[in-house]
Amino acid sequence: MSSRVRLVLSVAFFFSGCSALMLQLAWQRLLLPWMGGDVGAVSLAVAVFMTGLALGGALGGWWGRRRDPRDCLRSLMVAEWCVALFSLAGLSGMRSLNAWSAVMGCPPQLGAGLLILACMLPSAMAMGVSFPMLVAALAGRDGQVASVVAPRLSAVNTLGAGAGALTIGWVIFPLWGIHNAVAVAATLNAVVAAVVWTAARSGLEDPPTETEASGPAPHAAGSAGLRQGLVFSAMLGFGSLAVEMVFLRVLGAMCKASAQTAGSLLFLYLAAMGIGALWGAKRQAVRDWPAMGRLLGLALVLGALLPAFAPVMARWLGHGEYLAGYEPLDASSAWTALLQKSAPGAAPKLIWTFLGLQWLVPLLVIFPSGFLFGLAQVRLQGLLLIEEGSSCWILGWNQFWGVVGALVGTLGVWLVGFPWLGSAGLLGLLLLLGMLWLAWFSGTRLRLAFVIAASAGLLVMPDQHELWSMVHGATVRIPRIVEDSTGVSVITEQPGSGFAFHINGIGQSWIPYGGIHTQLGALPLLLHPRPERVALIGLGSGDTLNAMLCRPETRSVVCTEIVGAQIQTLRALGRESGMEWLGAMLKDPRLELRVQDGRQMLQQEALGFDVIEMDAMRPNSAHAGVLYSSEFFQLIRSRLRPGGMAVTWLPSLRVARTLLKVFPHVAIVAGSIGLASNEPLPLASSHWQQRLASRSLQDHFWRSKVDIVAEVTAILGPHCRHEVIGADFNRESLTDLNTDAFPRDEFMLPGLWGQVPP
Repeated sequence: MSSRVRLVLSVAFFFSGCSALMLQLAWQRLLLPWMGGDVGAVSLAVAVFMTGLALGGALGGWWGRRRDPRDCLRSLMVAEWCVALFSLAGLSGMRSLNAWSAVMGCPPQLGAGLLILACMLPSAMAMGVSFPMLVAALAGRDGQVASVVAPRLSAVNTLGAGAGALTIGWVIFPLWGIHNAVAVAATLNAVVAAVVWTAARSGLEDPPTETEASGPAPHAAGSAGLRQGLVFSAMLGFGSLAVEMVFLRVLGAMCKASAQTAGSLLFLYLAAMGIGALWGAKRQAVRDWPAMGRLLGLALVLGALLPAFAPVMARWLGHGEYLAGYEPLDASSAWTALLQKSAPGAAPKLIWTFLGLQWLVPLLVIFPSGFLFGLAQVRLQGLLLIEEGSSCWILGWNQFWGVVGALVGTLGVWLVGFPWLGSAGLLGLLLLLGMLWLAWFSGTRLRLAFVIAASAGLLVMPDQHELWSMVHGATVRIPRIVEDSTGVSVITEQPGSGFAFHINGIGQSWIPYGGIHTQLGALPLLLHPRPERVALIGLGSGDTLNAMLCRPETRSVVCTEIVGAQIQTLRALGRESGMEWLGAMLKDPRLELRVQDGRQMLQQEALGFDVIEMDAMRPNSAHAGVLYSSEFFQLIRSRLRPGGMAVTWLPSLRVARTLLKVFPHVAIVAGSIGLASNEPLPLASSHWQQRLASRSLQDHFWRSKVDIVAEVTAILGPHCRHEVIGADFNRESLTDLNTDAFPRDEFMLPGLWGQVPP
């Protein structure tokens, strides 16, 4: 095969890796409206995807071990076409999920699960087939040649995956939406298939004869050398994914993550692994297992130590004030501030904060261990191929067990590690595991040194409270911290001003109560004549919930919170702070607290509600788009009882347009509260004033020290102006909306793209 054809196939494999990551992230986004954004739904999507990769690797190794290069390239072409076709089929199924779920007589959630198995699993399997098949096409069964080819292809594919993670969050989602992201990725796979087909037709030499191609015979799956190598594969997959999960949680909380943050961090990690793999591919492979073990152990040690001290790096770079702050900073805000030059010296500080916490600190934390994991990956491939010989078969087994280890690492961290050990405990466990590997594969003299180093490392590493206190910029330990699989909840005491609540690093309301959160909860309860059944999406500090419990006519309040740790911290605060009213609120017999995605709750509830309130997150937060989309508002409308009301914060004009497009009657109150209904809204009625004057209602708010008369008068008083839009308004003119497939407010970067914010 000519060097030009090898180069073309390598470039094609780069774009194949790019497409794979784009499809994985796009599929997760497509599933959010149906499966929810909680840990169970995400775990399901990740598990199916990784299972497909593992099965595909085993299938590719089995199929390609006795095929000639042209057959392997043809099989690779078929695999790339399968990725494209199954992805497009899944996209088509998602678009019409409601319709065909109704025909099949199953709920949409079950339909989405079936669609995952029918389309996402085969697509991921086809992705897994590609690597062993391409190596077999370029190297045959010559282990020496494959030990050179496989590391280079692995490096190229990993770099492509990193490029896909960066591109989809910063370019494709913001400009074209999620459906078009799937189409772009499928097009890349189709182009790769065409390139492979051209190479299979004209770029190869004649297939070798049976004698020439025989090479070393494949080893049995149970041979001692292969068993040892596959243990390394599983450990490498486990360690790299476990480290990645802790990276995402700790660094995401430090920078107060926006919708682009996860993709940026994933890009840095994959790019570091790709650079490490590329560096290792150009140098002599490790030729003994002890050296391989020490390399993997060192990667685990650095992957544990550096995140533990990331907050120290951030404070050293001058970002301590931002860590302790309430509001997040995104790229668009920083860039817009720089262009507007609103305050002297403010814009450069914003830019430095954004670059420092979104890119520089993550790079310093992620790159060393990512580089070593990538280096370990390619050197493990080289070592296996040199010792075992049969390239395609060995690579298939290596990929299978590596992905199995990664799957165990991912699910283990999510479902066991975070709830039981916390991030600090996980980092300590990874440090200990890395030190044990270093000691096991070192000489007798070094083992004692590594044991001592592990003990010292565990002593100096911060514990759970110290770690999260530093992440939140506190100079002393924060006493109220709860972490579980769903997230991290922290309550910080503000001297002279009460308590601030942080979820995954971002400020999410406060105590004492009052302001927008009280107004969001009290407004519909005062306007509705008899709000018997009420739903609240988002708990926060409990401010909105407190307001929604004010009417004695209310018999049931269903409150969902996707971060279960928040419920625990609020209960702990009620017990420890002497605020008996807070504990009583959480024990109200009318209240049903659920750790659940709010959209899933509404999909499952058939009885309907008199009031539905969305105490939603900032519109540019990750996954916020499914709470501001026209499809979600339509779901809310379908769950309202006659005379029912929906209320939401209006963080942008686009959210207001989307709400107005769906509901026939909408009122915009105080410029930032949207009140919507299927019937005319009773804003001009005097009944709400009578309810406001009732003794029982004022006593309810007095317990939490809220001046409810002042709060309501601020938005409904005679001096306030409201915009009321009825059914006669022409809604055909309303375009540029938020949808599930294109949550523009979540991904739009108007300052960066030169667009005027909506």
